[in-house]
Amino acid sequence: MTFADEKMMHPEDIEVEQFSEAGKSEAPAEPKYDTVMDKLAYHKKGVVVLLSFLILIICLSVDLDEERPLASRGLAVLLIVALWWLTEVLPLTVSSLFPIVLYP
Repeated sequence: MTFADEKMMHPEDIEVEQFSEAGKSEAPAEPKYDTVMDKLAYHKKGVVVLLSFLILIICLSVDLDEERPLASRGLAVLLIVALWWLTEVLPLTVSSLFPIVLYP
């Protein structure tokens, strides 16, 4: 576009054109992590779900007490709900209802 063409255009058209050209050249910003903890904080929900499944698998595969087989399930529910309360991936009111649902 030449200088003569810019004079004939309205200022609003020039601004829109310049904005669209600038928008095309910029790449989307990617999150930058300074430490491993920053990366974990960014992926907090995924990490908590992974840890919850890990706790569930470990607690259900190990019998804590042979006389009380439901003790392992109780420990799994306790640890998972405590993890969700501490990290607050769900509201506390929602995660506080899980023991009621999981203990028949």
